[in-house]
Amino acid sequence: MLGGGITSVITAEITPWWALYTKHQHEKTVADGLIAKGFEVFLPVYNSVRHWKDRKKTISIPLFPCYVFVHGGLYRRHQAVTTPGVYAILSSGGQIATIPEIEITAIQRSISGSLQVEPHPFLNCGDRVRVVRGLL
Repeated sequence: MLGGGITSVITAEITPWWALYTKHQHEKTVADGLIAKGFEVFLPVYNSVRHWKDRKKTISIPLFPCYVFVHGGLYRRHQAVTTPGVYAILSSGGQIATIPEIEITAIQRSISGSLQVEPHPFLNCGDRVRVVRGLL
């Protein structure tokens, strides 16, 4: 993570975070492919215990299904979208949608904390929520 001061503000503006939309259940493969290409990648995951008839297994599941976050390297975006499993770069109004450093930092802090972070089981995409306490 970046330190405080003017350097971090300038660096954050020059190398923004952006997101890739991936095929379903291909987030880890995409992240590994991007890392192999030299990209800085953030794939927040949480652990979940799955039960089968004969065993239990703890697996890591992406906190944001079908999304992988990339830091900087926008000039190499063609290399990113040609990674197997990538559908598209998230955009808004024809421009690549960037994610503020403070939002990525908040997610990193929450998953590295002592509490278990996982998606809410009853929320749907587009539902309004109010965060009343915690890191977010």
